[in-house]
Amino acid sequence: MTYNVSSLPVFRNVPNTIMFGAQIRIEGIFDLTDRAYHAKAGVLDFKDLPLAAEEIVIVRYVVRGRVANIRVVVEYDLNSAVHHDFYGPYGLSDAAVAVLHDGPQVPGLHEIKWDGRDATEDHRILLAGDYLVRVIAETDLGHTSAETKITVAKPRAWAYALDTTKVVVRKNKKDGSAHRVTIRETSIPEAKHAFDAQRSLSDGTSFNAEMTSQASSREALGIMQRSAVTYFGAHSHPFGLVFDKATDGTQTSWLGLAMMEGEHSPITIDTASLRELASDAFRDVFLVVL
Repeated sequence: MTYNVSSLPVFRNVPNTIMFGAQIRIEGIFDLTDRAYHAKAGVLDFKDLPLAAEEIVIVRYVVRGRVANIRVVVEYDLNSAVHHDFYGPYGLSDAAVAVLHDGPQVPGLHEIKWDGRDATEDHRILLAGDYLVRVIAETDLGHTSAETKITVAKPRAWAYALDTTKVVVRKNKKDGSAHRVTIRETSIPEAKHAFDAQRSLSDGTSFNAEMTSQASSREALGIMQRSAVTYFGAHSHPFGLVFDKATDGTQTSWLGLAMMEGEHSPITIDTASLRELASDAFRDVFLVVL
């Protein structure tokens, strides 16, 4: 029989801290605003946490009794075929995808910061699904542990479609007369196809997908940072992604797929707003441009 002795003040009529030397109680998993995520209180989206400049959560727990070697691990769901297929080849033992702490700690309240990434070489954000956060205390008298469950959100995907009109001048081949024609350029059908595909992948998983044909520049930057996949459809036109391009001392309010034609194809992109971002702001974004 297996006992979760960390939850018992006494074990077989012997005080827990005497028999095992230490006792563990997990207070919870919290973001920097103290919002709770343990015991499935909320879904963790590590790319969209409050105070996004520090995308971390805090594992808070209490050690009682005596000094012990404390090991804090995150374990994937052994019943998840997706988790097993992904993490299995990495040889992560005992389903532990991340080790947050491994060393001696004195009795008292402790906090460990975690960025939601695994122990693989690429240090990825965890796959969506359920995980166990386990705190293990080891002494010369034995070991005890406590655990709580967290749920990691689906990764986001954003499909951005070109949808604009332009006026071109066409000449009549017979009489040489010129007339203006308004042409609509749109990649909404292609973006919609990407959007639908992202919501249902072949392995049974999915993205938290959204689609738009316009977004403010600041909003677009935020969406790209929060997304795992960003899709831009612009047909066969050369284009530039314009963020906060300065115009007469003002800022344009829209992210545009600016088509460039002929000899006037170069376009100046103001990157002032991008310089405000951390160097790894787009570290986890896969950008697809078609």
